[in-house]
Amino acid sequence: MINNDAQLRCVSGSACATDRRTANYSIGPAAKRTPRIFVRRVGVAAATALLIVALSWPESAPAFQEFPIPTSNSQPTGITAGPDGALWFTEFNGNRIGRITTSGVITEFPIPGRNSLPGGITAGPDGNLWFTQGNPVFGKIGRITPAGQITEFNVPTFLAVPADITVGPDGALWFTEGNGDKIGRITTAGQITNEFSVTTPNSQPGGITAGPDGNLWFTERSGNNIGRITTAGVVTEFPIPTPGSSPITIRPGPDGNLWFTEQGTGKLGRITTSGVITEFLIPAPGAQPSDIAAGPDGALWFTDNGSGNIGRITTDGIFIEFALPNGGSQPTGIVAGPDRALWFDEFRNNKIGRLAASIVLTDRHDFNTDSNSDILWYNTTSGQVVNWLISGTSVIAGGSLGSVPSPWAIVGQRDFNGDGRSDILWRNGATGEVVIWLVNAASVIGGGSLPAAPTLDWTVAGTGDFNNDGLGDILWYNTNTGQVVIWLVRCNAGQGNCTIIGAGSPGSLIPGQGWTIAGTGDFNGDGFADILFFNTNTGQVVIWLLKCTGQNGSCPIIGAGTPGDITVGQGWMVAGTGDFNGDGMSDILWLNTTTGQAVVWLINGTSIIGGGSPGSAPSPWTIVETGDFNGDGKSDILWVNTMSGELVVWLLNGASVIGGCSPGSAAPPWQVQGVNDD
Repeated sequence: MINNDAQLRCVSGSACATDRRTANYSIGPAAKRTPRIFVRRVGVAAATALLIVALSWPESAPAFQEFPIPTSNSQPTGITAGPDGALWFTEFNGNRIGRITTSGVITEFPIPGRNSLPGGITAGPDGNLWFTQGNPVFGKIGRITPAGQITEFNVPTFLAVPADITVGPDGALWFTEGNGDKIGRITTAGQITNEFSVTTPNSQPGGITAGPDGNLWFTERSGNNIGRITTAGVVTEFPIPTPGSSPITIRPGPDGNLWFTEQGTGKLGRITTSGVITEFLIPAPGAQPSDIAAGPDGALWFTDNGSGNIGRITTDGIFIEFALPNGGSQPTGIVAGPDRALWFDEFRNNKIGRLAASIVLTDRHDFNTDSNSDILWYNTTSGQVVNWLISGTSVIAGGSLGSVPSPWAIVGQRDFNGDGRSDILWRNGATGEVVIWLVNAASVIGGGSLPAAPTLDWTVAGTGDFNNDGLGDILWYNTNTGQVVIWLVRCNAGQGNCTIIGAGSPGSLIPGQGWTIAGTGDFNGDGFADILFFNTNTGQVVIWLLKCTGQNGSCPIIGAGTPGDITVGQGWMVAGTGDFNGDGMSDILWLNTTTGQAVVWLINGTSIIGGGSPGSAPSPWTIVETGDFNGDGKSDILWVNTMSGELVVWLLNGASVIGGCSPGSAAPPWQVQGVNDD
């Protein structure tokens, strides 16, 4: 990474970022750097063994991954997680069932019948996959084994057009008949035992799922209803408030309700098991939601084939949307995979897509929604704030956000208004006032103030999404009493009106015993931020697993533990947190201020599951921030030379360096506004 004269060298064949200095905020070329880099790597087990390794960097991986389907124009439609750890999907026009591993290897299995038009697919209770065949004349239900053997079963009703299929609470498969206006039941032996008529004629039943109440729930596309059917065949219908909603799919949510898509009105719907419906308008213009699924983060994820986005909605109705790399892809089915990522069909682009949920679970310091972390600078003399928009290790744009002199200080970066962009949290060190700047790329688009803390004993110890609403919250610590308090914050999606919607205290620390708040992160992957503590006297590390519920500020500790201890007096400090292996759970980054060695602890809950040292960098280099600078869903390390202001990004995969370069430099009094929470 850095040689002894502290000048950056990049690897052969890898283009360094051009030099971007904050003096004029313009983006212009700089002198090319020597195309070579040396990384000093020190093993954890043998810290004295020094290896000088020349590295070859791969291309930066995007936040989205797309895998082309071998059969052209196959029109992938449905997708589900299989019993074999792979994802299985239907090819509506390709007349095939596809299988894709989590590493992206695709296998296709031709369906025996011609033009079967496969649609919905689900994993059955028998270890096989079951799917619908919507040919209007020869409607069938198909079964495919994990080895690819396909069996077809005829649906009795002529012109039935089977649409979707799910596993029922009775161990059978239940399916909708879009043209037959019926709900069908088939056993794992292939016997269709019942076809139950829907009350509303010409209702076009579409999506179907098992509910938490022991019933089956389905959508009626033309009937504009949500239907419920018992295993005995008793049907009840609930009208959707908005006419012409054209509901497509319905799935169970993590909140005990059912969630459905309204393609005709650009809304998502939520229905309780007692039939109460709430609708949420999707912000994206021209939205046409298709499928929806519960994610690994406690939220719902949906495909929007109108805008071409993959969207996320919390159970409180907060939206974030992510644009696919190629417009017009028409994403259709979506499901959470065994790798804690979201997998989806791209109907028009003929691809299967993958989106790591960790891009939302961790705060990326992403000010322009390109899934890459950016770098925020502050001039301690003039008070000027400058933002560098980063892609990999290159500055692609930037600008000045304005000036705020001391005693104001930047104390956090988090998305406070739910637009997918990080915002800036300020605090006045003299008055205790708190202000939020809402940011879009290199512009301040609005903001709002929050009440000042009662006394200056209260310090902002971090930020995080403590109630899983997709918005940043504020963690406070009282240095006099040891009390820990969380403010649940919400700024509107417009240009201001930031409010505290709840506040609570998970507990207190005993003052004077060396305990410090070392960072925040989601260490157990439940979508709720947790707190990391470090005792500077004993070297003990403790994690509080939290779960703030609703808007009442209740933030109980649901678990706690110590992943390990550090020997005191050897220069170790917590340099940050981040998801370094992309498993959706925060990890801990250590820095030895004496030797310059960096060490990663990979965490699951409160346990260390792996780790290692990505390398070392001697003083005056120090770690200033963690973030995902190349958008691959894994956290990276940002180093700064405190003397020259030179920056270096290490791109990581777990505890290994896979690439890196310098985006540029800015000498003091410019300082990177790093944070130690993810």
